[in-house]
Amino acid sequence: MKKCKQCGKMLVDDMFRPYYPRGTGQRKTKVGRNTVCLPCEKFNATVNRVWKKVRDGVDISEKEELLLSWTAKYYKKLVDQGNQPIGAYARHVLGAEETRETRKTGVDKALELLDIELGKAKEVKDKIEAEYDKLLAIELTDEPDIYQDMLVALLERSSGPNGKVLPKYREKFEAVARRFDDYEDNYVWE
Repeated sequence: MKKCKQCGKMLVDDMFRPYYPRGTGQRKTKVGRNTVCLPCEKFNATVNRVWKKVRDGVDISEKEELLLSWTAKYYKKLVDQGNQPIGAYARHVLGAEETRETRKTGVDKALELLDIELGKAKEVKDKIEAEYDKLLAIELTDEPDIYQDMLVALLERSSGPNGKVLPKYREKFEAVARRFDDYEDNYVWE
């Protein structure tokens, strides 16, 4: 017994077309059975044939129009039940149809990933600069050790692999360090 992926019915294995591998396996070696039963395959073939006529601009009969409208409702009902209708018309009705213009290629996906990652890197760098600016503007009222600890924590995030401050942040780091050192020198310890 096996469940059809499209209609959801439990059917005997003979109701599913056998699957034969395409590749280098032995010819005529059955690997398993398809996931859609034979009646659903035949139904989908008929619907897809009619749908291709419509897509190509060929006139269709009233019966064929009725078939397409009822099939759209049927496919939506199947999806609501948790099943997965297959075929070109099912993709069209369910809004999953890809065209050459809308399909993302590997290059598009790679560019999108780079855009996201570079955007994150830029966002992180901007946060670091904002923190340096905040330390330059902060009112110094506590013990100097607190501010030195804040600077060391920020230094760890703004340093390169060699442990030195990145050139982009060097000027701001030196200004903050000078400010904190001057504060420490003038601080009256209790």
